[in-house]
Amino acid sequence: LEPINGASLCDLLQLLADEGSPIGIAAFFGGWHEVNTPQDLTRAQNDTAMFLSEEEARDQVAAMGACLLSEANDLKRPLPIVAKELNMELAKLECLLRGDLDV
Repeated sequence: LEPINGASLCDLLQLLADEGSPIGIAAFFGGWHEVNTPQDLTRAQNDTAMFLSEEEARDQVAAMGACLLSEANDLKRPLPIVAKELNMELAKLECLLRGDLDV
């Protein structure tokens, strides 16, 4: 991984495989982008609407909310504390958890 700043996710996975680390798979439903730079992230955010219908986007938000709630529960964090730690309004966090947050 030399230079490290130029390494890609593929480079990292290859390094892990070369070192004998187990590597698994993850299923993706909907749009997917390879993101290596801040510009890639901006492009992926802008392109998401092309890949997901409004209903799919809401389902994705609801899934993210469910994951966040699960993590908060595991950490025994009440929602007002989670909102404060994320520097977001509690009402917006609650919308995210319901899948109603506009993205």
